[in-house]
Order: sequence, then structure tokens, then C-alpha cells
Amino acid sequence: MKQRIKRLLQKFLQLSVGANLLFAMPASTTYELKAYDFNAGGGEGSSASYQLYGMLGGFDLSEQILGTTRGINPGLGNTMGTSMPPAPTWINDGGFTNKLRIIVDPSDNPTTGADSVLFAVAISDDDWATTEYVQSDFTVGGALGIEDYMTFAAWGGVTGDYVVGLNPNITFKTKVTALQGEFTESGFGESSIGASTTAADLTFDVDVAATDTDTDPPFVVDLGTLQQNTVITASNKVWFDISTHAANGVTVYVRGVYSGLFSVAANATIASATANLASGVVQQGFGFRSDSVTQSSGGPLTAQSPYDGSADNVGGVTTSLNPMYTSAGAIESGRGSFLVKAKISDTTPAAKDYTETAILIATPNF
Repeated sequence: MKQRIKRLLQKFLQLSVGANLLFAMPASTTYELKAYDFNAGGGEGSSASYQLYGMLGGFDLSEQILGTTRGINPGLGNTMGTSMPPAPTWINDGGFTNKLRIIVDPSDNPTTGADSVLFAVAISDDDWATTEYVQSDFTVGGALGIEDYMTFAAWGGVTGDYVVGLNPNITFKTKVTALQGEFTESGFGESSIGASTTAADLTFDVDVAATDTDTDPPFVVDLGTLQQNTVITASNKVWFDISTHAANGVTVYVRGVYSGLFSVAANATIASATANLASGVVQQGFGFRSDSVTQSSGGPLTAQSPYDGSADNVGGVTTSLNPMYTSAGAIESGRGSFLVKAKISDTTPAAKDYTETAILIATPNF
């Protein structure tokens, strides 16, 4: 009897030990194995149009391992899916007021061939309290369409491209997602650091002097005494300074009040003309001709027709705004000057009060 009880007790103890081992989780001070599950196998089936991957057993897809900036998702789909792109390069590389450059980092995702991955970009101006998306034309919109997923090359490749139409003096952040096929999207990766557009600005100053000198108003250009059939050039030039960070540069316009030199006393006008005043065909006239253009960077500042002539070829000054100088891009320390020229004929009424008021207007092009 005692022997029988002893054998039963031994079996009970063995069962108890086995049960304890079955539910115990192997662990160390650093790691713990959550389960003993092993995949039971799998397979692959395909046709001319479709392909299916299968797996028996598998993982509990809710068992995610998440960190502050990284996560691991188990399962075959996540193993085969696209890699989450790291933070893109996001910079203002030209002091621009309305655009910033983005360079997408594809990570290890394929960027060429049949399996190439498409990328989309999210953008925020309030540290992700709200989110918008870069559209296929590189503007910003509230919705993300399938057309906004573009190839690495379409995003500008290794040099990137500009996201445009941004408001000045604002900090933006971006992040990127990767899509392969129609159903394997990575989700958005890490945010870039903030990059800011420059505040809209324009510096414009006018001087009147014979040489490149800063002067104060009032600005008066004296043509002296005009002589019949002779082109007179004023000894003083009109100078101007121009600077702007406007991405599309600046335009300097000119317009007059009388469309020529007007005399109240004689009630006569020496009409402004776009012409070669030295030509015998032109009896009288008045106009401006560009003399110099420079800049320290950007631009370039360029005189526009008909003010870009030589010798005594001048552009007319009318009551309409006429573009006289332009810069195709942002410009720093631009400096220009132009000459004032006039000619009278034998029949021009004599008077001492021939005057025109020229107005210069600079407009940045954002």
C-alpha cells in the first residue's frame, strides 16, 4: 500500500512540474520570450495575373513593438512591405519667401524598375497639429490623391525639388510615406526638422547724381538749356538700389504725368518718344535710356526694351506703367542707373518751365 501511494505521489509531482514548465516564460533581466509559437509552414501560388503568399499558424498581428519614433509589426505582409522612409532633407537654400526644397530619402526601397516605389509627402505649419499634403504639382493641398504618390525621380531624385506656394515667414515640417503596388504602404516616417520661408521684403531707394552717390530728396534732374536739333543729356543720372527675396524677382516700372516735358507758360509739350533722338527724322522728343546695372548676388538685374538701347536711343515715358528693369529671381544689392535725354526743334515754343514728373515703382514678384 505504501509503495502504491509513493508511486502516485511521484506521478503527481511530475505532472505538476510539467505543468509549471508549460506556462513559464523564459526571461532574463533584459529580454522575455512571449510565446513558443512556431510557424507551421506556408506556400505560394500564382497565375498570370495574381500571386498569393500563404502561411499556416503565424503571428498575432496585434503584438506590435512600438517606440517613440520606431515600430516593429510582425507578419509576412509587414516583412515583405515597403520600408518606412526616414526624415527627408528639408531646407531653404536660397532665402526664398514662398518655396522650400525637399529631398526624399528612399531608404532601401527600389526606385527604378517594375518594383519601384512611389512616395508621398505630408506637410505641416503647426508641428503636426494639422496636416496637409504636397500635390503632384508641388503645391500644398488638403487631400492626398493617388496622383500625389510619385517616383523618386519625379520628386527630383538626389537633388530634390521645391514645394511652392508657401506663405512667407512660416516654419514648415514634412514627412514621407512609401507605396508599392496598391496595398503595401509603409505609413509616414519621421518628421523633418523645421525649415522656414523668409519674410517678404523689398528695399528700394532712389538717388540723383552725376556719379554713383547716395543722395536725399528732393530729386531733380536739370536738362539745362535745350538747343534746337541737338540731343541734350542731363549731367545727373537717376540711380536706384533694389533688393528682395521674392522668388520670382522684381520689376521696376516708370510712368510720367504729362507723357513728355510740359510747359504751363507755353501750353506746349515736348512729347516723349521711343526713338533715336539723333535721327534727322525725329524733330523733338524726350526719354530715358539705361546706363548701368549691377548686383552683389542673385538677379540678374536687366534693363528692358525700349530702355536698353545705346547712344541716343531712348524709351518713352507715358502715363502708363512701363517695365524698365526686371530681375528674374531674388536679388541682393542691385544697382541701376539711367540717363535723361531731350531734343527740341526749330518750332518748339520757348519757355523756362518745361517739366515732367517721373514716378518709379518697384514690385516684387512672389
